[in-house]
Amino acid sequence: MKGSHSGFFCTSITAPKMGVVIDTGSHLLNQIIDSFLVFAIVAAVRVLALELCHGVNKGSFSKGKLQDLSMKMCKEGAYWGIIVALYVGLVYAMQMTHILGGWINAMLAGALTGALVSSACNSGKDKIVKDTITGGFIATAIQLFQYFT
Repeated sequence: MKGSHSGFFCTSITAPKMGVVIDTGSHLLNQIIDSFLVFAIVAAVRVLALELCHGVNKGSFSKGKLQDLSMKMCKEGAYWGIIVALYVGLVYAMQMTHILGGWINAMLAGALTGALVSSACNSGKDKIVKDTITGGFIATAIQLFQYFT
């Protein structure tokens, strides 16, 4: 029969939603904190997954390795959280100026974020230029992808 679903079992699974709301009274600060927390958690979980896989392959876990793991998770989480918070703050500031719009703000904020992070890491001039271009490219690509979906 056309349109009949006999013989099929259809279901969907959804993850439980959890939310934490931090209201500082400033929309910009709320966005920066939210972005920092989300990306810090993602980066920390990434480190956790990679290190656990590495530990399983070697077949060993120790208290010292777990302490090293927690330090790596904190460091990586803070690093990516700061980068994303900087980017979000720059995009927001550019949107508030109303000079440019859309993907151009994202490109400029991405490029500036790449340059600032690279400079802060004491990279050489060539690396700073590459990171500036990469930051701008990634931010622009994400904006264009969001536009077409």
